[in-house]
Amino acid sequence: MDSNIQHFFRDKVVFITGGTGFLGKVLLEKLIRTTAVKTIYMLVRPKAGKEVDERLDDIFNDQLFEKLYQTKPLFRDSIKLIAGDCMEPNLGICTDDRQKLTQNVEVIIHSAATVRFNEALSIATKINVRATHDLLNLAKEMKALKSFVHISTAFVNCTAIHCDERFYSDKLSIDGEKFLNLLNGSEKEPLDAMTKQLVGQFPNTYTFSKCIAEDIVRKQGNTLPLCICRPGGVVSMAEEPLPGWVSHLQGAVSAVFWAGNGMLRVLHGNGHNHAGLVPVDYCTNAILAAAWNTASTYDSKSPKDLMIYNLVMDETNRVKWISYWEMMYKHISHSPFSKMMWQPFLFFVPNKCWYELLTFIFHTLPAYTLDGFSRLMGKEAKLVKISRKMYTLASVLRHFIVNEFIFGTTNTKNLWQKMSIDDQKLYNFDMIPLDWDTFFSNMAAGLRKYIAKEDLKTIPQARAKWNRFYIFNVALNGFLVVGLLWIICKTALFI
Repeated sequence: MDSNIQHFFRDKVVFITGGTGFLGKVLLEKLIRTTAVKTIYMLVRPKAGKEVDERLDDIFNDQLFEKLYQTKPLFRDSIKLIAGDCMEPNLGICTDDRQKLTQNVEVIIHSAATVRFNEALSIATKINVRATHDLLNLAKEMKALKSFVHISTAFVNCTAIHCDERFYSDKLSIDGEKFLNLLNGSEKEPLDAMTKQLVGQFPNTYTFSKCIAEDIVRKQGNTLPLCICRPGGVVSMAEEPLPGWVSHLQGAVSAVFWAGNGMLRVLHGNGHNHAGLVPVDYCTNAILAAAWNTASTYDSKSPKDLMIYNLVMDETNRVKWISYWEMMYKHISHSPFSKMMWQPFLFFVPNKCWYELLTFIFHTLPAYTLDGFSRLMGKEAKLVKISRKMYTLASVLRHFIVNEFIFGTTNTKNLWQKMSIDDQKLYNFDMIPLDWDTFFSNMAAGLRKYIAKEDLKTIPQARAKWNRFYIFNVALNGFLVVGLLWIICKTALFI
């Protein structure tokens, strides 16, 4: 017998954007595996030299879908690809496909976004704002629409400590509709030239564009059965179908991967602040639950305020940044990366001046020195390039580690309590009992397997390499300490 959520999705026609991304793939897999959904229309951007249908193999040739191939071998028959591009007006969808969607779609899950924090504002606006605006207009033409879930971010109010489950249009320097006019050319100044002025106190174009998109949703979506889900920093899979699975390096996942390879050694921030993380499968489960709840509570004759759900760690079971790294370090040490470049270590430095100094000591100076030796020996010099990449990553993460954030989760908790026991088992997103140490153990193994693509057979060699680097690192640090003491003594004697 179906659970409430399964019953809702049975024989439904669903339209998903962003289905080729990290979160989107997990949404697809979970939706198909646990429900009897009728059809999934999936927005896919054509690639050069490939037809849209050919991209099905690219999408589903992933270990994430192995269990699905076993339980539902014909699952791909229920997926219909819609050629489109969120960079284009009206999502680049042709007239025939648009008609197909308006006549059939009952559920929309809009997860398409550019998650590059330092994306050009014009690009972030096209993908994160205009595509949302145009999809809302498309949704208004869908006669059978029962639920629309817009995926935002928990950091839409990252200019302040508190982020409750409400809109933050008051933090914007410009109205959403007026902002879109800048993109559409009704204003003279190019959008990118106005980035600093428009973004204001927001740390990057990503969080700004997501906040603008929410303002568009607030004004344009109030007549639709619509809700907003705001994930925190989305990280590896916690439970099923593959604990530890991850497909992309971004944000907090990227930091521990490069630190675990000995490439990232210094981060600007307070390690004792809490990381607003959420496992990708928990995020997916909450989104599906939110879709069900939106449909079951919506009344077109008496529309209520749009419901917003913050999907982050529970306040009773939060993890500090330093604990995140320490647990990951422990598990990475048991099965190190074969291609690590040095003994992993990571400093969280709150002070900007000290951060720049330590970055020079542990990133810049070694990179230029070793690249110089490489050139002398006729080898490729690549460490300076890596060092710059790590500095950029640290700059992107800085705002979220320097500052402490407190998230309101009342709506999310109420949603969980409203679910049946069967649904809570099938679509778990309760982070109170989550064992973070076990989670990070699986995450470390997943990074090695799915990102580094390293076989288990290489672990003994990697451990031997780890031990060698450990000895070298201790010796080098000892040499530096002795040298520093010698300089101090000489200076004291001279004075």
